[in-house]
Amino acid sequence: MQNQLRILLFIFISSFLTLAAQDTQLVNPSVWNYPLGNPSGTLLQLYKSAPQELECCFNVKWSTSAISGDVQPLIGNIINNAPVSGDFFRSPNEIVAYVNGQIVILDAYGRQRIAGLPFDVAITASKVSLLIDTTTESSYSLSGEQTMVFCLEGYEQVRDRDSVAYAWVMGVIPNTDSLKLIHRLAVSLGDFAPNTFASVTPFYARAERSTSPRRPWYIYVQVNMTNPVVQFGNRTPFYRGIGVFSMNEFDSPLALFDASDEKPFRFYTGPEVTSYPPSVDQTFQNGRMEDAVVLPSFYPTPTIQSSVATGIDSTIVTFANTPYVAGLRVINEQPSFAIRPYFINSTLTSGAIRPIIRMIPYSFTDVENETEVEKKFYIVSEEYTGRDTSIGRSKLHLFQEVPNFNFIEPITFPNSEITPFLGDSNHLWSIGIGNVDGTDKTNEFPAGNGPKFFPFNPGNEIVVTQSSKDFVIAQSKISVLRYRTDEVMKAVPLQPFRKFDTIASAKISGWLAAINDLDGQIDGKEEIILIDGSELKVLRLRDYKSKEFLSGDPFQIVYKKNFPFEQIRSVAVADLEGDGLNDIIVTTTKQTYALGSPLICTTFVSKASIPTSATSGDEIRISGQSLCAKPVRLEYSYDQLNWTFVDSAITRNEAGSFSFITTVPCPYFECTESIDNGKVVYFRVSTTSSGILIGDTIPVIVFPKKINFTVDNGVTPCPYFAFRWTKDTVNIGQNYTLFYSLDSGSTFIQIASVPASSGFYEWSSLPTKLPPMMKMRLCGFNDCIITDTTLIFPTEENPDLVIVAPNPFNPMRESAEIVYSVPENSNLTIKVYDENNRVVAEPIRNSPRIKNVSYCDRWDGTRMDGSYSSNGMYYISLEYDNGMREIRPVYVRKK
Repeated sequence: MQNQLRILLFIFISSFLTLAAQDTQLVNPSVWNYPLGNPSGTLLQLYKSAPQELECCFNVKWSTSAISGDVQPLIGNIINNAPVSGDFFRSPNEIVAYVNGQIVILDAYGRQRIAGLPFDVAITASKVSLLIDTTTESSYSLSGEQTMVFCLEGYEQVRDRDSVAYAWVMGVIPNTDSLKLIHRLAVSLGDFAPNTFASVTPFYARAERSTSPRRPWYIYVQVNMTNPVVQFGNRTPFYRGIGVFSMNEFDSPLALFDASDEKPFRFYTGPEVTSYPPSVDQTFQNGRMEDAVVLPSFYPTPTIQSSVATGIDSTIVTFANTPYVAGLRVINEQPSFAIRPYFINSTLTSGAIRPIIRMIPYSFTDVENETEVEKKFYIVSEEYTGRDTSIGRSKLHLFQEVPNFNFIEPITFPNSEITPFLGDSNHLWSIGIGNVDGTDKTNEFPAGNGPKFFPFNPGNEIVVTQSSKDFVIAQSKISVLRYRTDEVMKAVPLQPFRKFDTIASAKISGWLAAINDLDGQIDGKEEIILIDGSELKVLRLRDYKSKEFLSGDPFQIVYKKNFPFEQIRSVAVADLEGDGLNDIIVTTTKQTYALGSPLICTTFVSKASIPTSATSGDEIRISGQSLCAKPVRLEYSYDQLNWTFVDSAITRNEAGSFSFITTVPCPYFECTESIDNGKVVYFRVSTTSSGILIGDTIPVIVFPKKINFTVDNGVTPCPYFAFRWTKDTVNIGQNYTLFYSLDSGSTFIQIASVPASSGFYEWSSLPTKLPPMMKMRLCGFNDCIITDTTLIFPTEENPDLVIVAPNPFNPMRESAEIVYSVPENSNLTIKVYDENNRVVAEPIRNSPRIKNVSYCDRWDGTRMDGSYSSNGMYYISLEYDNGMREIRPVYVRKK
């Protein structure tokens, strides 16, 4: 039943997604693309889970110290893996974070896949700020290379030499555990001197809205300067605001260059833009994204008395010391005002100083003419830190759009019918939006003769805590808010709801981390995840009719997990394995943990057990775990299409551990190809569940074997090389092929093919024009042996010279060596004449010779009848078939 529900869930989700690239895996929709969870900048995870039990079956599936500390990992299909099981429609997700100066990527099982940076330059990055899904309907595939790429934020620093601030777009190189720098996003700050330092935070991306199959991407960044210097008379003295980059060459094979933002389309603001990422309100029509509105957060700077022209409309200015709300409509690269900058000081607390202003879109169900309708409002949070001149009482306001005028207006006012939601002095809000009372109308009190108590509140509620991750206050509370224009009665005491009022509230210690329907039950209730130091709690709003709710205990704790001696720094909700069941990913000061329901059946390899590279013939151990009570099998493949069975094993102990010891096979190597990069061999450990193969595939780069291989040049006048190699590793009957290269290994020329068992070969017919250094190669195809060595020797090129040595020579113990080369291809005869011009010997008769090769022949001093020549002068004659002759004297002296 559970598998059927998963499949139905995936089919439902799939109906809303279209893939533009056929060569990539289906993207798992339950991802965590943004630092605060979703495009609206709230803490809601958009995609619900398939049914799972929290109370009994939600456990720690794995943990790792590879990602820890004050970081917010992002989660998505970055490596583009295949689905874990044939039961799953979606690929597993990976976890990415910037930790201690390097990118760390973990797979769905917590195994570290990547750690490092793809370039040597020390960069000033601070976090991964955005994942870009390249397979959505509104995008195109990056040459099939990545499913998701990610952006790094560049933090603010003073630069001495240049006036450029940077962020980075990166991805994973296909079929490798290595990174690729796609673009460096460069924001030129020269026009704002001396303010030539800024932070650059990519926060949103989309493809151009057009019918072109190859549409450019637009990446939007937030640029901020914390303490700029203001010079008199400059209407744009610093860069705070929003910029846009046009990415037309994500998949360029050429060397990458800096991408510059579009200066004419910058949005400048006077107040500081905060470290909160802007909220992004997206509009979908007919299954595609049609529009997006960017809602920055503002933090006034009281010490700067300066106005800044917005850039989008030069007639509109904002003041650095004044709080605003504003919204930019982004379709392609040119933004326009969806909400003109609106000065909201009159709605804030009287006498308050330097509020942090955030705006979050809020869709809710209202009543109009006794009919429920969907409406769009905006939550505007007023927050104070209690330091850095930021002092006041924190509140939440509601704003609404003014049709056809591109601005918004408040609907909550102090001392009015609709009042702001009040917090305490000097704190930040944690804000989430979700349907926490569910979709089950049996939760509603029935209508009767009396008042209709606690009606079922359709649609989303607002959930807030007065504490945040970085700003915890005493006596904090969690509240569930609703906004509706109709009046209904509360239970006790009998009084009507106010239009912007609290459904439930309770004292808590902690902050809101996320909202999601974690258990996937038919009531549709979304759970609330709270963090209190080292403890994680999952809360569910009780039914309105329950005695606990009516007695003042509105929340039920349905799951709790404590991490002793660790502080929880971030939380995300995502489906890691692609099984339709959402997990909670917790990062503490020491570890990252995955909490959730384990897969019903899966098999995976411990990456630490298998090397990333090996030599053919090496013995390796492959171990891991299988959560299936079935035998696992080991196979290898060179193309992931044809698999060769190696071995099978029975899992041991309750953890399902298995281990194989196997020999690394030999992929096909050409004797003359470059072997520097090796060939990939894929090892697969798998089992079968319901006729479907479930397993884990690990690539290993394999190199040919090497043996002891030496080459020496001759010590006699005859030029030759002596090749020697180890004989005890060869197979009887095999041949080895010998090569030399004149271009450092780019190409090879064959010398000879000789029995491997000989262990020796002498190469005597050498080219006449050899360089002073040559690469020599020994190749044994059947043994997967390719060994290179370098030979360095002095050369004396004289292709027309004939050398006879030793001269004189004693035929009783030595021979005269005749070293020569021929000017043209010819048949050659060598004769020996005495002083009376009589032929006494003929060492070579009519043998073919080619030019540009050094030859060496010998005369042992014997005559044609086999007797030794007497002492005296003799003449060596090289006679060509065209009648030419070359003669050299030689003296025989016997002692």
